[in-house]
Amino acid sequence: MTRAQEYEERIQQLDTGGLQALWQQIIQANTPDWPDGKAFEYLILRAFQINGAEVRWPFNVKINKEIVEQIDGAVYAAGLSCIIEAKDSREPKRRLFRN
Repeated sequence: MTRAQEYEERIQQLDTGGLQALWQQIIQANTPDWPDGKAFEYLILRAFQINGAEVRWPFNVKINKEIVEQIDGAVYAAGLSCIIEAKDSREPKRRLFRN
């Protein structure tokens, strides 16, 4: 099993409450079981999936067998096809929204 498959399996075990808990960890830059930025990538895709969208998990784009880009995912819903790109770091986030 590849790491990408492990991340997919792990995130798909989370329901809305699990995603909210993971989001709090991301805000606090406390996701030690995830490589830098990966928790955020997978959280976004899982949130769309929970809400009925079809998702394509992160994938590589190859030209002549060489990886030239990594797409963070894609979402298909309501006749739309959207590519997901996410950026995150281990630095704590400022709160943008109040509870």
